[in-house]
Amino acid sequence: TIPMGNDLRFRLTPPSKFYDA
Repeated sequence: TIPMGNDLRFRLTPPSKFYDA
């Protein structure tokens, strides 16, 4: 899976929101 957003935002938000399930 690849993070869909900035690294900083991904760290603050859960992977479920930025990760493609």
